[in-house]
Amino acid sequence: MKKFLTFLVIVFAIVLCVAQEVRAEKPLALMMKVEGTRHTENGAINLCVITLGDTAWQDAKADMRSKSMPGNIGPFALNAAQYAPNGDGTWRMWNFRSPMPEQTMQWIECIGSTEVSEFLENFDRKTPQDFGKPGDFIHARGHIAASELPEPFNKASAATLASALSLFRYNEDGTWRMELRDPYWEEEKAQVIFNALSAEIGGK
Repeated sequence: MKKFLTFLVIVFAIVLCVAQEVRAEKPLALMMKVEGTRHTENGAINLCVITLGDTAWQDAKADMRSKSMPGNIGPFALNAAQYAPNGDGTWRMWNFRSPMPEQTMQWIECIGSTEVSEFLENFDRKTPQDFGKPGDFIHARGHIAASELPEPFNKASAATLASALSLFRYNEDGTWRMELRDPYWEEEKAQVIFNALSAEIGGK
């Protein structure tokens, strides 16, 4: 166990050496970007995500963390509040918050506790559940009304939100990433969703 905890300290010393950003104060621009391609009989179709602010740096850091972390603490790699629809008009949320450098030992003590260890072992992204409270390293809510989603997505219509597979709000800088359901992530359909969001929520 001591060796494992030592390993975690080393991992986080490496991962958290990247400077923490200051949360953006200015309005965040709504953006659409291509992240893949689907090949069909009629040619290639671009596959897109919608972001509020530029998430490229946060996406890259999440990828770095994911490759550095042991599987059982992999959910912390994204360092974001993540929202997914339950299919009944409500959303589930889980936030795995990576520690600030000065919180590393506090974080290790947290994930080493019996309660948290059991939660991590049984965590299922598809299962609504409640755990912890706002500000904790782990905070989950099983049912959130669409009107309770953080701004500005609480202003989006039900029809627009129905296209979402998941929403991510990065903890470090408040940027958002909206992943779309198939086939809405196809470029032409994604453009329709982007235009609707532009009208409904605008910037931040």
